[in-house]
Amino acid sequence: MVPAWPPAALAASPLAAAVQLHRFLRAARLLAGVMAFRELLGQRQLLALGLARLVQLELLPNLRAAAGAGPVGMAGAVGRAEAVVGSLPAEWFAGGGPPPPEAAPLVEVLAGWARWLEAGRGGGGEGEGVDRGGLARRLAPLLARLGGGERAQRLAAAYGFSLTQQG
Repeated sequence: MVPAWPPAALAASPLAAAVQLHRFLRAARLLAGVMAFRELLGQRQLLALGLARLVQLELLPNLRAAAGAGPVGMAGAVGRAEAVVGSLPAEWFAGGGPPPPEAAPLVEVLAGWARWLEAGRGGGGEGEGVDRGGLARRLAPLLARLGGGERAQRLAAAYGFSLTQQG
């Protein structure tokens, strides 16, 4: 189990933060391992195990907790989201159709982060020690890959970059 301890607990105990990160990375590797069986297992089984079980029950609460640590925590949360999204088969989200229903909670969390970045665009973010533009450049491709292209385009437009330049 990946603990989703509150930011105050992690700030009070470096050991707790290390344990949480270790368990998250282990679960992310497990997700990548499960997805490696996509040629042997059916999509329904992989969706149930990968998205419904691992992502929704184990990884998503941790992503929410990391993002709840404020702007600095958001940088770590986006990095963790990159590991999760990178493990998911691109063909599940290709073709312009809706993403699998099991992916909806993950897409909603990432869209919420995009809204937070868009809202903070006018306020700057000085003194927070966070490059919001850099976070937006990392988050927009994740949203686009998961079928949130419209939200990704709005985020890219808010920060003045194009998703096609992302590579």
